[in-house]
Amino acid sequence: MTRLKYDKEFKQTIVDLLSIENPKSIDEICKEYSLKKPSVYRWLKEFKTETGSFKDEATLALEKENRLLKKQLNDAKEERDILKKAVSIFSVSDKYGIDSSKNIQKPILLIRCVNRCV
Repeated sequence: MTRLKYDKEFKQTIVDLLSIENPKSIDEICKEYSLKKPSVYRWLKEFKTETGSFKDEATLALEKENRLLKKQLNDAKEERDILKKAVSIFSVSDKYGIDSSKNIQKPILLIRCVNRCV
């Protein structure tokens, strides 16, 4: 059995029918429109909290920007951690650097940092 999907306008109409000004009960509305009670209760909850299909465009835009900023922050943290490791490796005393007493260069461990494709 496939799940029925209702558009925002229909859900808004059902929520409006259940408003204080219109004293129809949920049972009456469900019977009249062949709806299931849990769906109607969920729509009422979403309407009151402005979640789900009742989000306005500004909220959706803010959520999108928030996701983008979180991704950028995680990328910056990852780059910072890579640079910290590189600094700690290159700043080890004479173990992998130049031997100042003999002026002989020892092998230097190089780190190749590759940016991930986004």
